[in-house]
Amino acid sequence: MTKRDNSCYNKHLLAEGGCSVEQTREKPDLAGQKQVLRALQNGELSAVYLADDADERLRTAVLESAKRAETPVFRVETMKMLGAIAGIGVGAAAAGVKKRGTPQIQDNPPYKGCREL
Repeated sequence: MTKRDNSCYNKHLLAEGGCSVEQTREKPDLAGQKQVLRALQNGELSAVYLADDADERLRTAVLESAKRAETPVFRVETMKMLGAIAGIGVGAAAAGVKKRGTPQIQDNPPYKGCREL
């Protein structure tokens, strides 16, 4: 999986103000702070979504863990929106997409307004 500077992956879309359910092509496999942190420590995630309105300590912990794991982090405007993206009935501070056998990331140019943290 190749990282791109100041862009995001084709399959992990992010609009200027956050991520919308319609723009998310791949639903996160897990949601919640503990699950995401554990999966990052085990090197199991290909991407992390992090809500802007999540607790600052949690955000810092997830960002540091993702940096150590060299996993891209994408911001989502609200916990409520991230919960909807993850398909759970409540808000989520963080969610993760598990690694697949073969990366399916295309070499298309990034979408306008798409950005990686």
